[in-house]
Order: sequence, then C-alpha cells, then structure tokens
Amino acid sequence: MMIQNIIIDRSSGKEGDSFVGLKIIGGVVHVIIPQQYHFPVDSIDPSGIDPWRDELVGFLDSLSLSKSSEDTDNDMSLMGGEYSKLVFNSYVWLIKDYLTNGFPFRYEQVSSISNIGRVLWKRTIDHCQPVISDGSIVYLHTFRNHNKVADDILSEAYRYCLNQSIRVAGWLYGLDSFPDDAWDFTLAKKEEYYYEIRNRLDSTFEEVRKLRLHHMLNIIKAFDVGISDKAVEYGVDSYEYVFQSLVSSILGNVDDISMYYPRAHYQLPSGRHRSSSLKPDTVMVDGDSLFIIDSKFYRYGLTNDPSDLPSSDSVQKQLTYAEFAKLNMSAGINHIYNAFLIPADLSSQQEPDGPKLLSWAGYAQSDWKPNDEDYHTVQLILIDLRGLMHSWMRRNDIDYVGCVGKIIKNRALTVQP
Repeated sequence: MMIQNIIIDRSSGKEGDSFVGLKIIGGVVHVIIPQQYHFPVDSIDPSGIDPWRDELVGFLDSLSLSKSSEDTDNDMSLMGGEYSKLVFNSYVWLIKDYLTNGFPFRYEQVSSISNIGRVLWKRTIDHCQPVISDGSIVYLHTFRNHNKVADDILSEAYRYCLNQSIRVAGWLYGLDSFPDDAWDFTLAKKEEYYYEIRNRLDSTFEEVRKLRLHHMLNIIKAFDVGISDKAVEYGVDSYEYVFQSLVSSILGNVDDISMYYPRAHYQLPSGRHRSSSLKPDTVMVDGDSLFIIDSKFYRYGLTNDPSDLPSSDSVQKQLTYAEFAKLNMSAGINHIYNAFLIPADLSSQQEPDGPKLLSWAGYAQSDWKPNDEDYHTVQLILIDLRGLMHSWMRRNDIDYVGCVGKIIKNRALTVQP
C-alpha cells in the first residue's frame, strides 16, 4: 500500500476522543497526539519525513509505557481493535536491522522441481516425464538449483515479524509493503514460531542475534488473530498512564517507592488483615527535601478552567501521602512538599535559553488543615508535554529534578496559611 500522506491529528482527551497513537487508513497515516503536545506541523509528505522520524518513533514508542501501569482497565489496542502488547520499538528495530543487514538467515543450495533457478537437465530427463507438443519434447516440470533458507521455521517466523513491522512502521522508512510478495504465511503457526524462537534464544549467545530473537519474540506474542485485511490501528485508549510513567521516569529517583505507600488494616476475629495501599505516582528527593508528585493528565493546561483541576479527594490523598512520609522520615530529609503536575503546551513561552518547560500555576489548600506545614500546600505545576517527551527520548538530558524542586520550594516561601 502506497503511503500518500502523514496527518498529525489531535486528541482532546474527552470521552469518545481519547485515543492516542497510529491509524493507517486508505494510504493515509494518522498520528494522533494529545492536544497538549505541540507538534509544529499538521501534515508531513512521506518523502520529507527525515526531520521528524526520530520524534515520531519516540512518541509512538512511549505508548509502551502504558503497560507498566497496574490499572488493567487501560486497554492497549493494536491492529483493528484487537488488544495486545505495544511493541513499537521491536517493529522499528527489526526494520532497521533488515535495512542494514538484509535477510539474516543462512541459505543452502538445493535442487527440486521448481520454476525458479538454473535447470538441471540431466536430473530432469532422468526423473521427469516429458510431453509432446507440436512435434517438440516439452518438460512441464524441471529440476532446478535454487537457494533455500536453512532455518525454515525460524526464517518463516522472521518473515512474519518483518511483515508486521513494515505494516505498522514501514512508512517511517519509505517501505510500503513486504519486501517479497512470495512469502505467504499466516498466524496458524504462532505457537510453533514462539517455541522455535524461545529455544533459539536460550541457546544463542551472540549479542545481535540474541537481540533480534528478543524483538521477534515480542512481535510474535503481540498477535493472535489474522489481520492481513484490517486497517492498522496502534495506540492507547488514554494517554493518562503514559504521562504518569514519563513523569516517574524523569523525576522519580527513590530506590524503593513502596516505603511511601500508606495502608490501613482490619482487625477481625480471624486476625489482622491488611488493606490495599495508596500509591503516589512519583516520589522525588532533591537535597534535604522530599517531593510527592501526582501526575494529572487533565485539561487545565489547555483550558485554564478551574473545573479541569484535581478535585478535593486528590488533595486529601496528597496530604495523606505526606503525613505518612513524615512518620517514616528518612535520615537527611528535613522538608516534605506536595505538587500536582499537569501537561500543557508552553511552546509560545520562551526563556533566554530556549522554550519554557515548566510553569507555576497556583496551589491548593484544604479547609480541614491549619496549612502550617509545607506539605499542606499542593503546588500546581504545568509541564510542557513535548519537552518532557524529548527529555525521555534523550534519557533525561535536562535537570528536571532540580528545576521542579526549585519552583516548588521558592513558591512555598510565598504561601500564606
């Protein structure tokens, strides 16, 4: 299928319009991003994709962070509405490996009845029955030499994985279809593929081969239905959990976050029974200060509408987290702070050293606390979503910990109970 255009669509995040990811429909690629993500163009000519390739790959790869969430209600959809794992990184890796190294499996020369390769006349005459046509001897079947992949099952699994990779991500590299239309196979052999790759993985020690098998296994596990005639659809039903994971990967720096999980217990005739714990999104330490951060994928960064802010129960949870942390204060920690982090598009705001990445937007206080502790105030911070994504792609090249910590501490000095 020839890709004609690449369209950048925006998801509002509202009910019925929350899907984020990729759809390929009738030769048009639709990359659907959150409204808070500032992408500079609305469409891309496939021939001009080079400047945008890395960012698009990074964004689509980030969707796999959704599977790290413990909330099983966030279905990850793939290929025509089927639900499975998000393995975009494996698609891209396999395509790049193929473009660099070609077909990676061994070939051997075999002879058989075929219409491809050099005819072996002696064997054909010895073993094939000719026919007479218009006074001439004609061999309808001939033995020929041709190359055959030595690892039949493994190579078949590879061709399948490469086919799926090109269907989903080939447009990023100018590949519109499977390299060889003669390679025809189905998912009926999925189990056979899986065990063959699994066995080879266990007995392979060469690093590149092992990595190739690892990505193949990811792709095999991601599919369990026939999809050859379906439109490509790859993404998440909500970007909320991806955003939480992005923030945690950039700001979370404590070794064991579970020590900040408060929980209750029941005392029953049968004994003491612990209830499920509350779990803060992100815990960050900067110097002698501890920061408890709740990542809220809310629309306030777009609308400035107070109804789009976290509710009172979210404020209560932050206070509970902080009070529990105070009871279990680690050595060297003298201050505890609370914050909500909300995505926004801050591209229109410039600072001397580049686009603005963070912006203080206010704070929340409860009516049931004296508000005489730093953590009684929950600071409200807007974070530029594209900047956050770029930092995640470059493995945290910006000191977000220091920047976020500085904003919160400086604002805490100005807050009145």
